[in-house]
Amino acid sequence: SAGMHLKALARISRLLKDERFRRSLLDAEDADELRRILREEDAGP
Repeated sequence: SAGMHLKALARISRLLKDERFRRSLLDAEDADELRRILREEDAGP
């Protein structure tokens, strides 16, 4: 639904404000590592 899509975009926007998160994405060597980083962030602390 549109609501879920907007919530996902808002979450991504918040994550991208974090320098550590952005750096980890930029340093990822492949798509599997990107997915791992996203899963870890989504799981929270």
